[in-house]
Amino acid sequence: NSYAIIVTRGHRSDGDALAATVGKGLRFVGLLGSKPKVVHIFSALRENGVSTEELAKVHAPLGLEIGAQTPEEIAVSILAEMVAVRRGIDPSKATSRSMQLPGRLGITSPSGVLPLDVKR
Repeated sequence: NSYAIIVTRGHRSDGDALAATVGKGLRFVGLLGSKPKVVHIFSALRENGVSTEELAKVHAPLGLEIGAQTPEEIAVSILAEMVAVRRGIDPSKATSRSMQLPGRLGITSPSGVLPLDVKR
């Protein structure tokens, strides 16, 4: 049940940290960085013998896509992804919500849609 996020100031350090983390049986491994950075690091690790299967388990780029821009918002997006994994939710589907209007809000849950009255 251990979680690790890799946030360093350089590609090499990120690659070294990720190499030391993958394959260790952690529940969550996340790598902060742009898509090009992730591709670069993953390519280097594959060249050094890290399997594609292990890299596929890494959450990268890290954080749910919520339009985060500030450091605080980025932190929220990262924690939201970690909570989704902890609760057994596919992070790519963690932003889905269904709305039923007017006057009723449907919230998607594992058991279906729960209608809630919305006071106007």
